[in-house]
Formats: sequence, C-alpha cells, structure tokens
Amino acid sequence: EHSKKNEVTVDYSENLRLAGRHWLPVLYQSICKTPLNITYVTFKGDSYTYQLHPYLLKLFNERWFLLGFMPQQEESYWTVPLDRIQNVTLLPDIEFKPRPEHYLSRFDSLIGVTYDSRHELKLREPCPELITLGFHRNDAWGRSITKPIHSSQKIVKEFADGYGEMTLCVVPNNEMFMRILSLGECVSIVG
Repeated sequence: EHSKKNEVTVDYSENLRLAGRHWLPVLYQSICKTPLNITYVTFKGDSYTYQLHPYLLKLFNERWFLLGFMPQQEESYWTVPLDRIQNVTLLPDIEFKPRPEHYLSRFDSLIGVTYDSRHELKLREPCPELITLGFHRNDAWGRSITKPIHSSQKIVKEFADGYGEMTLCVVPNNEMFMRILSLGECVSIVG
C-alpha cells in the first residue's frame, strides 16, 4: 500500500539552498505598495544600502530577483538578486512611486532579468536588435525548436544539409549569450 505522500504527480526544480528565500514574504507584500531600504552585499563583501520602490519579483534560472525603481541613482531601475540582500527595511512614510503602465513589457525583448552594461538602466527602453543564429548540428537545432531561446524566435532557413538559421529580436545581455552558449559550439551568431 502506497502512502499519499509518495504519490507525486507534478514536480518542479527550485534551488532550496539559495540564500535570500526568507525575504520573499516581506518583498511580496511590499510590491507596488511600500518603498524599501535594501542592504545589498557584493560578491567581494562590500555592503551598500539603497532605497527601492519594488515592482516585481521574478524567478529566472532558479534564482529570485527583485526589480524596481531606485530614485537615488539618477532615476533608474534596479535588479537585485535575493541571495545578495543582507537586510530589508520597510519605509511606510515615504510616498511610493507607482509602477509605470508598461513596465512589465520591458521584459518582452529580454532573456532573463538584466540589461547589458552597455545599456543605461534609465527609465527609457533599450531597443531590441535582430540577432541571427547559425546552427551546424541537428541536435542543437532540435533543442532550440522544442525549447525556444525567446518568444521572438523565427526560422529563417530550415535545417537542411547540416545548416539552419533562426533570428531573435532581443536586447543583448549576458543571459542571452549564456543561453546561446549552452547549445554548444555548433551554434554561432552570424548577424
């Protein structure tokens, strides 16, 4: 006889060892309501405290991120991984800057959560670029068909005779390059 506990029918992967998960409840409650002071610690151990108006919690690549508006950094947006947060303080007496109407559309042309350092993190949007990928092996082609790199992905040249091409319309960032590199040496950026 099986116990109900052992009858798992759906499972998903989450990094249970990831630091910062304990901040999720307070951050979730503050989204689009209450400004925060976030104490952020770099990988080198340097600590900084920033005011943030939280707009979004986002899980990407098994890591949680808090995204929002940072008034003291020349009116810019900020993305902070929860595992880098050392302390959170609610600031209920400070007026909350509302999330812009089209804020969530910022992620439509982005793979992941961060903009490349060549793009300003200002309130304006970086323009997506058309990236053409060349595939030199059928297995990499198949993986990118069954698990698309991005929703903008389009087939330009069907895979035949050992070669195929796809385009992406995205803002280039580290997450995009990591995703392409994960397909192996048989994929190259051709344009």
